[in-house]
Amino acid sequence: MEVGPFVESEVDLTRLGVMQGRLSDPVGGKIQSFPWDGWEREFAAVEHCGLSLMEWTLDDLHFMLNPLLDPSRRWRIVELKSKHGVRIHSVTCDFIMEHPPHKELQFSSQLSRMNQLISSCDNLGIRTVVLPFVDRSSITSGRERDQTLRFLTSLMDDLDGTSVRVALEMDLTPTQMGNFLAELPGELFGVNYDAGNSASLGFPVDEEMESFGQRILNVHLKDRPRGGTTVRFGEGDVDFISLFRLLRDLGYDGNFILQGARSPDMRHSQQILEYVAFCIGKGFGE
Repeated sequence: MEVGPFVESEVDLTRLGVMQGRLSDPVGGKIQSFPWDGWEREFAAVEHCGLSLMEWTLDDLHFMLNPLLDPSRRWRIVELKSKHGVRIHSVTCDFIMEHPPHKELQFSSQLSRMNQLISSCDNLGIRTVVLPFVDRSSITSGRERDQTLRFLTSLMDDLDGTSVRVALEMDLTPTQMGNFLAELPGELFGVNYDAGNSASLGFPVDEEMESFGQRILNVHLKDRPRGGTTVRFGEGDVDFISLFRLLRDLGYDGNFILQGARSPDMRHSQQILEYVAFCIGKGFGE
């Protein structure tokens, strides 16, 4: 295996992908946002890195103009997927963090957006919709917990009859997360496991896997120290070796999406290649 203009490896990388936007310059200083100026070029960049998987991002800004939702632009996604051999199996809904349905008067409007998104994802073969209830959208009270459950169960009719499933990203303790999931049907709802967020919160990975490992639908790979922000792989407290081993033991067959810290010198592709090499070195794909 070598890190160069592309990855050459005997390891199967088909389940390893990159978060949309990580191969473009950041927008407005944000670590993650939809790359309006470079979203088309990113398909070629993913291919150049030797990968074939990308997770879409969906912000509040210009929501209905996003190519994923705009019928007049959706054809371009299909065209670029075919041209560069890039698959899109998941979309992360940052608009939920920007306007949480349980914290603001956004319940109905966010429900309407989700209805449209589920339909678009089903049409494009996107099977996992990641809903982040962390940071400003974190659940901090019993009322917010109940409101979130009501919001999620309101999506069930739209999910039925589709191949789309909802993966929840939350900052609940392992036990709380397991209890929350127990109130939702497993055929429609699961977990988006964020390795960096869990490390930052000090959650033991073995306890998490025991509590809800069988419900994991998607994995975000990033590194964070306990109580800290996102850093380069290897500089935080994520035990990548244990994570890959435990998921393998559980029979996890979903995807892993690279969501690490950005390159300080804007060498985006090289940064992704280094993360790929790091993951292989820690046992990814074994």
